[in-house]
Amino acid sequence: MLFGISSLHSQSDTPIYLNFNSHNEENSPPDPNYLDSTTYFTYREFVRQLADTITSKGAKWNFQSDWKFLLACIRYDRGIPSTNGKNLIKWMLQDKGIEIDPHSHHNSGGNQ
Repeated sequence: MLFGISSLHSQSDTPIYLNFNSHNEENSPPDPNYLDSTTYFTYREFVRQLADTITSKGAKWNFQSDWKFLLACIRYDRGIPSTNGKNLIKWMLQDKGIEIDPHSHHNSGGNQ
């Protein structure tokens, strides 16, 4: 079966368009404490690596983040060399072309 599948060949390349969407919720278990700077920078590095990987493949990403992660970015992120001296969100938008779609739930603290 694998041999039969691997022997299939197309005469022309058909493009595949990829669009990634991510959505984090403030109360999704386990709820990381992004307001702890160590936790924030751990997740920041994961998101940075994900941004590099997705954009290096030519895919698009809609980053839908809840307010807790964004508040930690405002509090702690002054930019480092891996993001051209910019905070993560600014780098993702300006340098990587990633859509940033912040959100909050009205009774949870972000849009009050």
